[in-house]
Amino acid sequence: MKYKWTRNAMGKLEAQVVGEELETIQKKRGVLTPEVVVKEASKKTSKIHGCFEWDDSAAAKEHRLNQARYMLRSIEVVVETTSSVSGGDASKDIEIRAFHNVETAANEKVYVTLTQAKENDNYWNQVKEKALSEIKSWQAKYSSIEEFEVIFSAIEQVA
Repeated sequence: MKYKWTRNAMGKLEAQVVGEELETIQKKRGVLTPEVVVKEASKKTSKIHGCFEWDDSAAAKEHRLNQARYMLRSIEVVVETTSSVSGGDASKDIEIRAFHNVETAANEKVYVTLTQAKENDNYWNQVKEKALSEIKSWQAKYSSIEEFEVIFSAIEQVA
C-alpha cells in the first residue's frame, strides 16, 4: 500500500514509513487506537517513536497549545441579518468563524478576524485560498453524487 501525508500531517517521518508501522501495529495488536499507537511508539525501537514528545512537561505545554488552537478554530460569531421577505422584515442569525489562521510577512502564524483579514491583502488571499482548498476537498469527497453536479459547476466557475 502507498501512503502520503495530508496537508495537516506530522511530517517528521515519511508517510510511507509511518503508514507501514501503523499497519504493523494493527496486525500485532488487532486494533488501531490512539492509545495503542502511543503505547507502541513509546518503545525506543519503534519507527514512530520520534513523532511524539516524550518529555511530559513539554508534552503538557504542547497539549495546552493544541487546546488553544482548537478553541481558536472552533469559536464562531453569530451575526444577525435582516432581509425583506414578502413585505416584512425577517431576521436570521448566521454563524461564521470568528478567527482565521494566517501567516504574517515574518512567517509567524497568527489568528485574525475576518474584518482584519479583509484589511490586509496578504491575509485575505490566504483566507480565500484556504476556503477554496476546503471547497475542492469537499468536492473531491462527494464527486460521485450526481445531484451535486450543479454545485460542482459553480465551484469550477469560481475556481
